[in-house]
This record gives sequence, C-alpha cells and structure tokens, in this order.
Amino acid sequence: MKRKTIAFWALSFCCAVIALWTLAYADGPDVAAMGEGLHGKYSYEDFSKPEYCAQCHVDIARQWEQSWMAKAYDSPWDEIEYFELAVEHGKRNPKFAPVADGCNGCHAPISFMAGDTPPPRPAENSRANESVSCEVCHTISAIDESKLYNFSFFASPGRVMYGARGGESSPVHDLARTDFHDSAKLCANCHNEQSP
Repeated sequence: MKRKTIAFWALSFCCAVIALWTLAYADGPDVAAMGEGLHGKYSYEDFSKPEYCAQCHVDIARQWEQSWMAKAYDSPWDEIEYFELAVEHGKRNPKFAPVADGCNGCHAPISFMAGDTPPPRPAENSRANESVSCEVCHTISAIDESKLYNFSFFASPGRVMYGARGGESSPVHDLARTDFHDSAKLCANCHNEQSP
C-alpha cells in the first residue's frame, strides 16, 4: 500500500511539473516557425495597418513614411531586381523559387508571413506595399541569436507590442520589453544577408 501511495504522489508530482513547464513555455517561440518557417504562418488580418498605428503614434508614423523601411518593397530598383530577376529566375529554376520568396521575408515581411509570394506588383497597392511596417518590428518576440541573418526572427502578432522600453499598457495594446529591440541584433535579422 505504501508503494502505491508513493508511486501515486511521484506520478502526480511529475505530471504537475510537466504541466507547469508546458504552461510556462507555451507562449515561447516555435523554433521551426522562425525565418523560413514563418512563410504562410499568419494572415494579413493578423497585423494592423500602419494607418491604424499612426492614429496615436503620429510623429513616429511620419518618420516611418519617409524612411527606406516604408519603401523596402515598392522602390523602383527593388521592383526591377525582384520581379525581373529573382522571380523570373525562380520560374526557370524551381530550386531558386524559395530563395525568391525569401526576399519578401525582409522586403515585405507581412506578405511573406501571409504566404502571399510573390506578392502583387507595387502598382496593385496590396498590403505588401507596407514593406517593413510598425507591426513587423513590434511583433517580433524572439530572435535566433545563432543566426542573425535572413529574417531569423519569430513574430507574435496580437495585443502585445514588443520594444526597447516596455512599460504601462495602452487601451489598444500591451507593451513588453526585449533586450534585442535595444540592439543591432534586431536589425541584423534583415540587414545581414547570406545568399543560399
């Protein structure tokens, strides 16, 4: 009888530990969904449009609109390089198609995460034209520090916005602080490229 009681409590303890561990790490990044694993993981509706963010963050939105981050997808040179070179190369060589799709991981990340690759051309004014919008950087909840290149981040769209300061929540979203939003590690995810 004593052995059964000890076994019961030992099993109960192990189950409790596993349950607590699962709860503690349930919201952690799915490593398989980082980088290329983000392709098609979300939909466009999972991300707010820059105009929505601009309702409160007026000055920051104006700065973004004038930056290259806002033009990472729809600049004329990138359009030529992507559609005339990368996409065409992918049509001729199927092994290159994922590489061409991967361009969007940095130039039109929401399009990439929505699985909309290749996205419509900029003249069609799709959400790919948002380029690297507010929600791209502020939904990045984790990065792969062993691979700081080729969009090696994990995005968690939703109510929580991640950034360098954290603090009190607003009526629209919660704030969470990360160490990498305050360092070049965040930028390295796209500004370091390793060609496959």
